[in-house]
Amino acid sequence: MITPTPPEPQYHSCDHLLADPTLVEMFLDTDVREALPLIHVPTLVLQRRGDRVVSHRAGRWLAEQIEGSRYVEFEGEDHLAWVGNS
Repeated sequence: MITPTPPEPQYHSCDHLLADPTLVEMFLDTDVREALPLIHVPTLVLQRRGDRVVSHRAGRWLAEQIEGSRYVEFEGEDHLAWVGNS
């Protein structure tokens, strides 16, 4: 029996998202700050200290706005959780 080789991941960064101006505009127009205090479920905020897309300070701030959340910071600079040494 021949076992197929799994396909390689197609995206190793967020670069492909930046190619679509509609996605960039949607991302920049999304503001969830008012909704954060309404979250009342266990929340884990993961952030890489050297994230090249979102500052670790923003991740820490996000966790502070959600009561009872847990903030975990990793070393590295990749933004996507499945890229790099996560």
